[in-house]
Formats: sequence, structure tokens, C-alpha cells
Amino acid sequence: MSLPNRRCSTRIQENNARSALSRSNIDSNRSSTSSETTHRIALLPHISEVESEFPQADTLPNDSTKIDIPTLWHHLPVLTVISSKPPQNLTNERVRIVPKYTASFPTSCYQALKGQEEGVGGQKKSHILPGIPSRKLTSSDVDKYANIGEYWDIQAIYYLPENSDQVLVKYVGWDASAIFIMDSYDVSRAFKKEMKEVDTRNAFLEQIMRVGPHHMKDFAKREKVMDPEIQFDKSHKFWLYEDISYFHSKIQEENRLGKLVYMCLEKPMKFPPRYAFSATSVAHEKVYKEILKSNLNKKFVATPIQASQASKMTQMELGSCEKPSTCTCNRKFAELIEIHPNHPDFFRKNYQHDAEGLLNLDEFDHNQQRIVMECSDICGCTWQCPRRQLQRGSQKTFVVFYEDNVRGFGLRAGHKIRRGEFIGEYTGEMMLVDGDYNKDRDTSYDAEFNILGKFFVSALNVGNYARFLSHSCSPSACFMETFSRRFESDPLVPRISVYALNDIDVGEEITIRYYEESDMRDSTGIKCKCQVNCPNYLPM
Repeated sequence: MSLPNRRCSTRIQENNARSALSRSNIDSNRSSTSSETTHRIALLPHISEVESEFPQADTLPNDSTKIDIPTLWHHLPVLTVISSKPPQNLTNERVRIVPKYTASFPTSCYQALKGQEEGVGGQKKSHILPGIPSRKLTSSDVDKYANIGEYWDIQAIYYLPENSDQVLVKYVGWDASAIFIMDSYDVSRAFKKEMKEVDTRNAFLEQIMRVGPHHMKDFAKREKVMDPEIQFDKSHKFWLYEDISYFHSKIQEENRLGKLVYMCLEKPMKFPPRYAFSATSVAHEKVYKEILKSNLNKKFVATPIQASQASKMTQMELGSCEKPSTCTCNRKFAELIEIHPNHPDFFRKNYQHDAEGLLNLDEFDHNQQRIVMECSDICGCTWQCPRRQLQRGSQKTFVVFYEDNVRGFGLRAGHKIRRGEFIGEYTGEMMLVDGDYNKDRDTSYDAEFNILGKFFVSALNVGNYARFLSHSCSPSACFMETFSRRFESDPLVPRISVYALNDIDVGEEITIRYYEESDMRDSTGIKCKCQVNCPNYLPM
């Protein structure tokens, strides 16, 4: 049963590369849209150009001590709140309060800060990216630091053309003039993690060489080994891609998430995407207060399922939690979410994981209001429970890949992804849906909630790799609103997960469908170019 006159699926209204048209073309065709099909915003200042604020090198620990996951979960933030002075009644250990939002910088990158403080610039102001150091040490500084005995982290390793016995090694905080030639055998033994990342990157490039466009095949071959033209040009855009890949990956790593690679196989290379990377969403204090007012944030009291009851319940009713007798997920769904508050005859869909953590998508329907329920501490399960996919995050590699001049940047798989597998969270700036629509504001990165409150996430200037998901009328992934908090004492922050609808191979693009089929039949819209001869029109 569908809800009349309502878009039932969480989606992004896309008017840039992901809708397979250039932004200028779509903007010129945008007209005033009805309130039912347009995202609206509250009259709040939204984050525009994000500044970078780097701490001093001596304020960061010069080590990468690993913390066990249960301990990490007590400290990892679930939301950043912008507030001029921390509200006393709104504090929570896992809600980060800041007076001003600045681009995230990984706390483990001590050496990069040394380069930022003591190195030299050289980049144009327009080439400086949020949260990415713009100053580095150079070859002229090698003698100064050679005898200090300080350990410098490896940023990247490159194979040499026609020389398998040696590799090029670039260190964090140093520019391309200070790349070192090292014995490949020694490097492979001493830096196994870094070499594994090289192998993952090269496997992706080999796939592009097999199935990609002809011009990309040539550049993919070039990317597998260091191009001398790039090696001796420290101002080449290639190094910007290497920096944004490294520092965004370090933020991911600190949140126990997988590596990111940014790649452009074009000549000349396009400028990398400019945005502030954040593993979690950001909200102003007013939005956070609205989140706390939600009925879903009220304390839920559940009694354990008795053995006599459990014996009569199906596996679907019990769920895949490690502790099905104490799990509250399905009971929360039944009591708080299943029935639409304004339409008693309209039921939402609770998508559940199997024992492997894969989402059961047998009854998937793009037009449903759908949600995933995740466990909290009151369920009694561990962090390894199958119903904690968003909380654990994906440890796989993803590639932000420049597709072409029409589509711009998209997202591709760096590892194989299975149907029903969690891909990532759609993060950005959380905002309120309001009757006052700002026609001048770019809504192309907005994803609106239908179940978890009158909020939407804008990844225009702040977000993560999920902001690069392209539109397709035959998508390989979908959005799922997600009811998730690690601890019952945490605020329930509305969140959006991305799950795979199909098996996705290495190198394949990951796509989302932003519109329902009925909305793409009107020929007055903009012709969709998600694939050759696509018959649909996008309702812009």
C-alpha cells in the first residue's frame, strides 16, 4: 500500500553530475516545483565555505596506539553540533559541541602538521582544499631532518616503470621533490599494510583497463606506475588527489572505516572535488534540540521475550541479533514506527539483516517508506552483532572516480560488494524541513527523511564519499533510513544508510535512484542520461 501524494522513499534531488547532466544545464531548466517534490529549509545559517584550522604539531600524539572497539565506541562522536556556548542540558559524550565548524583533520597526522608549520607553500589559493595541509617540507629539508631519528609515516608507494626491484616512497609532510627510491623487497616486508593498499589500487586500475573507455585504459596503465612527468612536477594536480585520498582515509581510519581513493584518468586532470570531509553529520543547536524533542528519543522499556513466546516466533520475528530474547529492535519498530501516525492504514517496512549482516532485500520496493533497526546496549549483544552494520561501518575501499565531463565525479567499488551489504552512511549538514523554501540554495545534495522526523541531510559543502553516488534508473544501491544508537542514553540522531541492491564488482559504479518511476515519465522534465537510450525524464 502506498501513501497518497507523498514520495515514500528517501532520496536526493540531484541537479549536478549525478543526474547525468551538467549543473549549468539543470539550473537553467529548474522551475518552481510543488511543495510535495521540493526540499525546503528552515531559516538557519547553513555551512558555506569551510575553513581549515590545523592544531599545532606538539598538541597531537606522535603515535598511532590502537584502542579496542568497545572503548572506541564510548568516545566516537555520532554528531557534531554547532553552538556558540555548549548547552548544559544537551551534553552527551558522543555529541561533539563546537562554536564554529571547521574542516576535520586526522589526529594521527603529526608529521603533516610539521610540514604545515615548517614547510613551504606553492599552491594557488584556489587549489587549497578544506582540511588538507598546503605547506610541506621539500628536498632541501632532508639534511635538516635526516639525523633526528624521527619516524615519518609513508603516504604512498609507487612502482617504477620497467624496474620491479625498486619502488618510490613518499612520506607524509613532504612534497614530491623528496620522494625516495627504496628496495621493493625491503619495503614489502616492512610496510605490509601500505603494500596491500597499493595492490588494491592496482586491482581497481586493472579492472578499468579491462572494461573502461579506451582513453581511460591508457591512463589507468600510466597510474599503475609513476609517470616521470608527474614525479618531477610537484605542482601537478595528481598530488592534490594523493593528499585528499590520504587525509580523508586517515579520518576514515580514526572512525574505523575503510580507505578512500580519489582518481581522475583524464588529461589534463580535473581539479579534485572541494568539500569538507566528515565521517558524521553536523547540525546547528536548533536542529539538535528538534532531534531531542522527537517521540523516538523517549525512553523505551521492553521486557525480555520468554522462552515460551520465542518458541512460537518465526526467525524474522526474532531477528538476527546475537541475543534475540533481549533484542528490542523489532519491538521498537512495531510500537514506534510501523504504523504511519497520520495514515493508520499505511505500514512502513522493517528491513532486517541475516546472520552474516546482509540485508534481506527479497521484498524491496523503491516506493516503500523503509527503515533499518539497529541494536543498542539494552539488546545485550556485542559490537559484532549482525544488526549493527552502520555502527561498525564499512572497512572496504571506495573510489571517488571522475567519470566524464557530463557526469563529473561518481563512486566506484574498490572491493567486491555483496547484495544486501552495507556501503556507508550519507553524512552532511542536518537541517529542518520548513515551509520557507530558499530558491537560491543548491538542493542537489539533499536527502530527506520520511520516518525519522522532518529533517534532511545536505552534503553540499560537508559530507563523505556517499555524496558522490550517481543517479541511475537501474541502481545498484539504495538509501535506508536507519534507527541506530550504540547506547540507549545517546540521542537518536536520524541517519541514512546505503545498501547494495546487487552484487557489485571491483571497478563498478555504485548508483542510487533518486525518483520514483511515476515521476520520471513526464517528457516535460530533463532527459535522463544514466545510460544510453534511457527513456526516462528527471522531474526538475
